[in-house]
This record gives sequence, structure tokens and C-alpha cells, in this order.
Amino acid sequence: MKGCPALTKPQINLTLRHLKGRWRWRNRALLTLGIRTGLRISELLSLELGQVYQGGQVLPRLYLRRQDSKGKRTGSSIVIHPRAAAALLEWIQSPL
Repeated sequence: MKGCPALTKPQINLTLRHLKGRWRWRNRALLTLGIRTGLRISELLSLELGQVYQGGQVLPRLYLRRQDSKGKRTGSSIVIHPRAAAALLEWIQSPL
């Protein structure tokens, strides 16, 4: 099965600039985290706050549980890119 091509930097920037409305911080955080980690949408949506944020800061790594990962027998540890961490922090601190 042929996959779709990866988004280019201009496409990513354009998409991020056009995210508006009530859920813009959430959408930016999920898009940025997905692009920077390669997580599938189902894996992103299975994350809980404690997996990425503790003690008032975004964690340097997230631990994906086995049951939240496609076809894995074990969980995995993924580095959170600084831009993804910044987007997550903006979402967590954003007023709703």
C-alpha cells in the first residue's frame, strides 16, 4: 500500500498558522507532537496529561503504554521535541 507523502515545512507552517478558534491550542499541540514524534493519531489521542506533564513542567520523554501502541508487545519511550513541549505547555496554560 502506497503511503501519503510527508508534509513539507511550508505546509506545516501554513497549517499551524490557520488553526484558530476555541481548540487552536489543543490542535497545535497535537499536530506538533504528532509531527515531531511520529505517533499515530490513535496514539496521540490515547495520551493522558500525566504522561507528558508532571510537577508543573512538560516531561522530556513520554512513555507510550503497550495497549495504546499498534502491534507492540511492550510500551515505548519517546523523546518530546522542544517545539512539541512548548506547544503542549501553551495548551496546558491556555485559558478555555
